[in-house]
Amino acid sequence: MIEVKGAARREDVRIAIPGLLGLVGCVPIYNAQYDDRAGELEESRIEFQPEANRTSLIASGGNRVFWVDKVPPLDQQYLRSMIPGDPSTQIQYEWSKDKFETEDYHFGEQIIGDCDFGTSLAYKVTDGGDVSGKIAQTSIGSSQLCAIDGAFVYFLIGNSTLIKWAPPTAVPTDGGSQAIPFVDLEQPPTMIVGSVSGFGVIGNLGLFAEQDGDLYTVDLTTKQSKFLHNDEKVVGSVFFDGSGVLYESANGPRYLALTDAEDPPDTSFADMVSDGGYHLNFKLGDIQQPAGNGEFVLHDRHVVYRGERGIFAYGLDTHNVIDLLLDRGEGIDLELAYHSPAVTKGGQLFVIGGDSFGIDVIGPAFQVDLKDRLR
Repeated sequence: MIEVKGAARREDVRIAIPGLLGLVGCVPIYNAQYDDRAGELEESRIEFQPEANRTSLIASGGNRVFWVDKVPPLDQQYLRSMIPGDPSTQIQYEWSKDKFETEDYHFGEQIIGDCDFGTSLAYKVTDGGDVSGKIAQTSIGSSQLCAIDGAFVYFLIGNSTLIKWAPPTAVPTDGGSQAIPFVDLEQPPTMIVGSVSGFGVIGNLGLFAEQDGDLYTVDLTTKQSKFLHNDEKVVGSVFFDGSGVLYESANGPRYLALTDAEDPPDTSFADMVSDGGYHLNFKLGDIQQPAGNGEFVLHDRHVVYRGERGIFAYGLDTHNVIDLLLDRGEGIDLELAYHSPAVTKGGQLFVIGGDSFGIDVIGPAFQVDLKDRLR
């Protein structure tokens, strides 16, 4: 992607020097158009957490938003959550005090999972207590691969055993509070024989990524698996819903539709965005292109993603790209860039803003209501 854009610029210079001079003369106009549009979008932006709180993680779980911050003056790090728009629902999870391995967190509507090697814990979403709702899960061995859906936590043990656990913190509607072997992935009828490097669960649908980058779905009722024949190997983040899978590959993000076809369509997401009709101006014609760093979510038949200079949404039905937030500044003059998009079930977008390029972003958090934007 970068090489292609660079070649196009060099070709423009060789073909039309006068045109280049005209472009230079128009740069202030193009930049003014960008600033005007950024300002318009900021009118719909709410500051969710101030810069002083140093938000370092933001995520969604059902209708709640979760975040990690260090609130002055004590600067103790906590995980917190709330239902957007209702401050009375805010919870500070005392058990999370100064826990820095936040990559172990997994969020659901009822349960927060803290999955680590050797010990995995589950907590009630609605209980911020120090002990209440905490259950250690150590009897099934070491696992850092887990997923949460509803009242259940799923663990992968070894290369093949999927464990289903209903912690006592949730209503035990299946299997009591015991961790029970649920699927042997290597045995019929599932037959996924490669080592699994990641998975997720939505209802009765499981998505599994093999270490070699192949993707499979598993019907958790029938235990039947389906190889998705993904065109590229998975090399990073994967996000899925009941309709499709968005995954990172060595050649950029791709969207794979979940259909009944034996070989479902698998498309370059960058190509989809290129055909999405978004064009701010000649100088800034590629700012909507996906940044390729795994910052994307699926929500309401849209992909909400980090572009080259902001947060955008692509409509899977409309095939249109719309801008949601545009960065301020660029390069060494970067003032504010939006990262880590998360969307709640109610259509509230949350992002972290910072002056970094996406690695360990810490800063203020912002909220945007998407209900009137995604169309």
